[in-house]
Amino acid sequence: MGTISRALFLESRIGELVELPRCGTALELPWVYDGVAEDICAMAKSGKVEVIERQVQQVQGEPLITRLAFRRLM
Repeated sequence: MGTISRALFLESRIGELVELPRCGTALELPWVYDGVAEDICAMAKSGKVEVIERQVQQVQGEPLITRLAFRRLM
C-alpha cells in the first residue's frame, strides 16, 4: 500500500464516503491518481474498503482510473 492511499484510508472514518481528491494534490497527475486508486481497489479485495464508484478513461492510450469513491469498512 502506498503512502497516499494509506493516509487516505487512515484519515477516513468507518462508513464515510470518500472520493479521491484531484485538484491541488499530487493526485492531479493521472498516473499518480491511477496508482493510488489501484491501491484502494486492492484494499477492497482484502475487505478493508468498498469501492462505490470507479471510472476508467483512456489517457494517452492507457486505461487509467480517473475517478474513485470508496467507503472504509474497518
